[in-house]
Amino acid sequence: MKRIFSAIIAILAFTGAYAQGDYQMNIITKSGKAIAINGEDIVSVTFAEKPVVLNVAAGADLAEVLAEVAGSKNVILNLAAGEYTFGETVALAGNLQIVGPADAEAKVVMAAGIETVGSVTFKNIVVDASALKVPVIKMGALPEAGRNEKDALPIDGVVIENCKIVRLGYQLFYANKQNYLLNKIKVENSIIDVNGAANKTIFDFNSGGDAENLLINNSTIYANPASQSNGCFYSTQSGKGVNDLGGTNQLFSITNSNIYNICYSKTTSTLRRNSQAWQMFVVKNCIVVNSGKSGQFVKGLNAGQNGKVTNFDVDNNVFNFDGAVVAEQGPEGAIKNSIETVVEFADAANGDFTQSNVKVGDPRWF
Repeated sequence: MKRIFSAIIAILAFTGAYAQGDYQMNIITKSGKAIAINGEDIVSVTFAEKPVVLNVAAGADLAEVLAEVAGSKNVILNLAAGEYTFGETVALAGNLQIVGPADAEAKVVMAAGIETVGSVTFKNIVVDASALKVPVIKMGALPEAGRNEKDALPIDGVVIENCKIVRLGYQLFYANKQNYLLNKIKVENSIIDVNGAANKTIFDFNSGGDAENLLINNSTIYANPASQSNGCFYSTQSGKGVNDLGGTNQLFSITNSNIYNICYSKTTSTLRRNSQAWQMFVVKNCIVVNSGKSGQFVKGLNAGQNGKVTNFDVDNNVFNFDGAVVAEQGPEGAIKNSIETVVEFADAANGDFTQSNVKVGDPRWF
């Protein structure tokens, strides 16, 4: 067997992968490198379906496009500048990436959501969710294949990168009471505009599943004061924690971001597990205004519990509530170097968070 593996590696030494037909061989090594000369370094050799890549002209209904490839395990839609629609829910069999141009706007007007059993990435797009009455991303019934020893299905997760989500009234992500174990939910350099009228949880694992990493960076998540979001920020209530699903550690990290009018006067998150040694809550260089209970945004991430100082890494943030500086609560020593100023935004109610008070928060607004 070792000789066979060594022969494979020798053949693949220039590329690290071998494509034939609709499948691609992937090499996983102990060192994490894509290519290994020594067969003893091999951990596994797997085959994955090559992605179906479609370049979609503006004006198309993406639901109709996806219906043609719904059975594929890996689909990439490359969009041009312009407007698209998403007219009906399509049940997908695998991963989906929707990618717009980096230097022009591709807008997707969603009248229906995405249902999938795989990972989802939005990159360089505007999502208009103002007419949407269902979650943007909803997980389908848990497949039998690929489940781990805890009967959960590990997937990479959800990535929102260089995007704007407009008038999000329902969940951005909904696990649908299915036990998916996401490696991550990542929001990077994005704006999420929440319409809080329906009081929905933004990241909703209620009654099933969890994510090992919630990573929010260089982003703004906000609700207009006229429609403050009183739903949860993140929920695994009545469900399972990461360790129940075969995971090991859990990180909630919010950095260089603005959180405004989210979970107003409500506990930020409801968690099946809180204050665990394997959980860490990081909030750094952020502006948090009218989010969670007064002085309890960080504590609320841990389901309203103090936990231990080792559960938190909170440093260099602004915490305001109802027009005043508030002292953020937490175990002694957990909240460090808070900046005591009331931040004045240009027009927060309409999504303009330009400010000159401090050099923290989402840097697009400096």
